[in-house]
Amino acid sequence: MRQIVLDTETTGLVPEEG
Repeated sequence: MRQIVLDTETTGLVPEEG
């Protein structure tokens, strides 16, 4: 899912998957 990249760019933190 590409939402992980979006979440990282939005929050600036590490996604739950990584």
